[in-house]
Amino acid sequence: MWYPFLIAKRLEVMKKNIPVLIAALILAPRGAQAAPVEEFPRETHRTEYRFDENHSQRRAKAMDAEFSCIREQRGRQGTLEWSDVCVAGDPVPAHKLVTKKDLVNMALDEVATKREVRPARSPTRRESRILPPPARSSSPLASVASGRPKEKESDEVEADYYAPAEKPAKKRHEESSWQVPPEPIVKKDQVEIGTEISHISYKEPIFNLEEKGVMYGVYASYAHRLDEKKTDTAVINMVKLDGKFSTGSLDYKSDGSGTLENIPDYIIELRGVLGYDFTPVPQSVITPYAGLGFRYLKDGGGGMSSSTGALAYDRAARYYYLPMGVEFQNQLSSDWLIAMTGEFDIFLYGRQSSYLSDTSVLEPDLQNDQHRGYGLRGSFQLVKKGEGMNIAIAPFIRYWRVRNSELTGAVGPSGVVEYGDEPNNNSTEFGVKLSVQY
Repeated sequence: MWYPFLIAKRLEVMKKNIPVLIAALILAPRGAQAAPVEEFPRETHRTEYRFDENHSQRRAKAMDAEFSCIREQRGRQGTLEWSDVCVAGDPVPAHKLVTKKDLVNMALDEVATKREVRPARSPTRRESRILPPPARSSSPLASVASGRPKEKESDEVEADYYAPAEKPAKKRHEESSWQVPPEPIVKKDQVEIGTEISHISYKEPIFNLEEKGVMYGVYASYAHRLDEKKTDTAVINMVKLDGKFSTGSLDYKSDGSGTLENIPDYIIELRGVLGYDFTPVPQSVITPYAGLGFRYLKDGGGGMSSSTGALAYDRAARYYYLPMGVEFQNQLSSDWLIAMTGEFDIFLYGRQSSYLSDTSVLEPDLQNDQHRGYGLRGSFQLVKKGEGMNIAIAPFIRYWRVRNSELTGAVGPSGVVEYGDEPNNNSTEFGVKLSVQY
């Protein structure tokens, strides 16, 4: 039953306030408006946009370009998310990309005119990115008089404003001969002439015999390419001939004969090979080859005697062999080239001549045939290319191992038959070559 009591109280309050409201309406000046209610008390600045007649179409076009760009960039890089960087239009370098928010602000700024409805204040971080470009001086003479450079045209200013600043271009290094190497030029005809120095060691393990010393030599080679284009129908496109001559003095020692110094020796070697050039990469050439070789060695100890009084005699060795190898050339730059060669020599036939008649007129000369053995050799060549002539230096190694020969006999002037063979032996030679190439 307290409802009538509450209603009476409300009516009593309203009666007291009615005179006050009437007085306020009478005394208020005509045309006055109530103060606006702040709907967003935290906002102190709002921007009103007035769009031109085609603004909807222009904005839709800008947004379509934005979203297509996002999809394109995302598909290309594979790791970008929807809110990552992108730019409308053709792809540009990474340092020119802008954020999605910047792109939307740019599109809106192009199609709208901003009008401030609140007192000016300092722009926020977001708004600082879309401020209009600075005004250009109307008089070009003003900038000249003040010593400042002439300002850019309006198109250039807008382009600089909307596009992020470009990173300074990296300083390009001066061109050098060690940049990306060009394709090597395989000459149709090439001549090489040079000299070499080496150390050779000859051993016969059965007698603990060793003969070693330094050799000095000269060599020359000529290579001709039959088919520079290396067509599929070509089987052989390279022919090469080379030869060398070396000489020196060797020192001899063995358990049974003592020592002997300064024995004159010389070596003659002639070779001919055929090969084919492969080009796996533009700056490299691989040439497998095979051919025929001949090696002649003369040991001139005849007429000399050892520390024990043993008489020495001349010896001669003839080797016929089949060289099979691979040459690899790689052009490091336009001025430098390297060439590596590995070879296996198949021993075909050998003959060892021992001139025992140098020790006595009654002794016969022996001829021993050899059928088993092999050889190995390798080299590494560094070439400095020049105008019309190249200079090359190449360390090398050569190795021979020949099995014992057949046992043969010979009849001397006295009518006595003597038998002998050539024991197992090996020789190792290593040195360096210096040459010029034409």
